[in-house]
Amino acid sequence: MEYQQNPPHGRLVEDIYNGSSIFLCASLSEGWGLPPAEAMSCGCAAVSTDNGGVRDYAIHGETALLSPPEDPQVLADNLNRVLNDGTLRTKLARQGNEYIQEFNWNRAVQAMADFIG
Repeated sequence: MEYQQNPPHGRLVEDIYNGSSIFLCASLSEGWGLPPAEAMSCGCAAVSTDNGGVRDYAIHGETALLSPPEDPQVLADNLNRVLNDGTLRTKLARQGNEYIQEFNWNRAVQAMADFIG
């Protein structure tokens, strides 16, 4: 395991996300959780707290594993599940990657146009 603090975006995507199988997000609160979304788009299985920011794309048991924000034991249990179950890890990574692809500029522009009416 190697700790990286504030790596440049290119290194983050090319080396860290693309070089990992699992992305762990232990944040207590987020507006829109970009790091797990980026990791999912690079094919990582996401294990995260249900911190608000991941709710648009992290669906527990389908595209990610979620735990309550202030329950480190459940977060650790979920991480152990994907570390020890390759089938589950692969399923979450595949389904998460497919689902996160739906969050694109065309969809965002259409949602704004629909909202403005």
